[in-house]
Amino acid sequence: MEATPTFPFPLLPEEEAKKQFAQVKCFSSPTECKGTGNLFITTKRMLWYESSLPEPIVFTFLQLVMHGVCRSAESFSVPAVFCELDVEMGDSEEEECPPTHYWFAPEDSTQVDAIFSLMSECSALNPDPSDECDGAEEMFFCAEDFEAPEEEKGKRLSSTLGDVMEEPRKMPRADTEEDEAVFADPEEEEEATITTTTQ
Repeated sequence: MEATPTFPFPLLPEEEAKKQFAQVKCFSSPTECKGTGNLFITTKRMLWYESSLPEPIVFTFLQLVMHGVCRSAESFSVPAVFCELDVEMGDSEEEECPPTHYWFAPEDSTQVDAIFSLMSECSALNPDPSDECDGAEEMFFCAEDFEAPEEEKGKRLSSTLGDVMEEPRKMPRADTEEDEAVFADPEEEEEATITTTTQ
């Protein structure tokens, strides 16, 4: 069983240290290397630390927009893991900041895939809350989406009732004695016959 790495900085609540990669170069651009240090990966963050720097480079997986592997010399000078971050630098919501890029190149190039895989695993543990809300809006509907205004409801109700309730049918009027015989009530005729016979 692999031992849990020693994390040189305090862990966040519910954060777990996953792995430490030694001798990893950090580039902030294809030509600017910040040095060679240790890369730490936890369930919530990535941290690269080089002892000569005043502070480590730290970012959370929620800030990670995308990551990938650079294998060919055309994409990067050495095999490395590329990261694009969305780091909010200003207090104003309207202020847009350009994305931050880092390349992490381990001295042992065979570790590139291990770093990438562990980043993917931990990134999946930290889904973006805004993505969940957007998905919920697409899948679910509010009651207001189905309710019509009161006037519209009244029109629909009147129309529905008009279709269901019909006016009582009027019996044809007998204009002649012959018509009266056709539309006469059989029970009334029987009663009249009995009365006449009795007299």
